[in-house]
Amino acid sequence: MKCTLCAETITNPICPDCLSQRVFSWLNEINPVLAHKIKTLNLETETGDSCLFCGKKMSICAHCSSRDIYEFLEQNNQDLAKEFAARFDFELRKQLFA
Repeated sequence: MKCTLCAETITNPICPDCLSQRVFSWLNEINPVLAHKIKTLNLETETGDSCLFCGKKMSICAHCSSRDIYEFLEQNNQDLAKEFAARFDFELRKQLFA
């Protein structure tokens, strides 16, 4: 299955909802206000890869989901954005800090 945003093969089958839940758990300990503002787009499909955590079919890769969250954090708190990139990499650091 290919990601509908970047057209790359989904290699880390973690849906945007499950990824955002994990980000929320981490961020809520540091900055609860910002944690509650995290929003993701999850385009569930009838075919394709199933999320490792919840089993829903997914069409957006973890890289695209994490990139969206990173960009949101970067606009609001650059230090947290860098920490996020280190914790939830999905090849973000290759692109961001190359």
